[in-house]
Amino acid sequence: MILRDERARLLGFNSHAEYALRWLMAKNSETVVAFVDDLQPRFERLAEKELKGLLEQKTAHLASRNESFDGNFYVWDWDFYNRLMMEQKYDLDQSQLSEYFELWHSMDKILEIFSGMLGLEFAKLEPTDYRKLSPDGLITWHEEVVVYGVWDTEVAGLDDDGFLGFLMLDMFPRDGKYPWMANWVLEDPYERPGGKKSRSKPTTALVCNIGPSITGKPTLMTQRDLYGAFHELGHAMNMLVGKNKYARFSPYWTETDFIEAPALMLENWMWNETVLKSVGKHYKTGEPIPDDMLQRFVPTRNLNQALNNLLDIGNVRFDMLIHNQKTHDDIVKLRDMAAPYNRLVFDSTGMKGPDVYDPEHYNK
Repeated sequence: MILRDERARLLGFNSHAEYALRWLMAKNSETVVAFVDDLQPRFERLAEKELKGLLEQKTAHLASRNESFDGNFYVWDWDFYNRLMMEQKYDLDQSQLSEYFELWHSMDKILEIFSGMLGLEFAKLEPTDYRKLSPDGLITWHEEVVVYGVWDTEVAGLDDDGFLGFLMLDMFPRDGKYPWMANWVLEDPYERPGGKKSRSKPTTALVCNIGPSITGKPTLMTQRDLYGAFHELGHAMNMLVGKNKYARFSPYWTETDFIEAPALMLENWMWNETVLKSVGKHYKTGEPIPDDMLQRFVPTRNLNQALNNLLDIGNVRFDMLIHNQKTHDDIVKLRDMAAPYNRLVFDSTGMKGPDVYDPEHYNK
């Protein structure tokens, strides 16, 4: 942080925050602070109710196990008791829900949604197919990677004129692999010498870690897997339909915060009951998701999200604290990172941190 601040001041900026924000939509730290100052009170009243409910959930859970309880609700409690509340309050068992989302059926249906919305055609390709379509000789990095060709249906059928590029799906965990969900661009769309006819074929990869199948079951997607697939494929669609002339201006190379806009927009399909009906069917019976299960599932979208948003706000305030000091000497003196972080998270959410749980180690 000291080096970041030093670099920023050498380049004529007042802080590292000012240096970094010049590329983002906010442009300056004043906008960031004003934004979270406006948001925080909008969440606080609802978050207070959410925290009370989660604390009651924790109290009852520990009492049922005859475990001692110190009366505190910690930041790391949120995920567990949020899921427990979902199961008990909404009578929604995540494992039962996932039985309606067999991996490849659901992925095909998600691609159908994007196909109809964006005028695209997706076709699974064998190695001999994609090597013909790729002038540079497309290769895959693992035998589990599945390759789709993507065509613009308004231009032509499945021929070279309408061919847009490649979508690669790497869905399963393995040693040494990136552990979360992401979408990566392997080749940008741009015009090569020779004009539009020699346009590059963008290649984008959806990288996931969807758990291995349980004995007797196919690979099933959890709620988080489904959400991640819609979101990350939103990034992929943004890239595949790019019409830019230069690689520097391809859809992925925008301001870092704006790049999330298409994915945030397209992930909303996950919460549409009609879409969920089409994406899901029971892996054994082929039956669609029951209406009553959908009506219990969709409202969980906002379950305890005021607290979750306030946690983000606490992180933003900490980011501003450590990267937006008035002078370089101030950042040099700011040696204690743990105490202000824990204080800001507590001030934002009311959830306590490791400084309360283990003060001997986390108050130093």
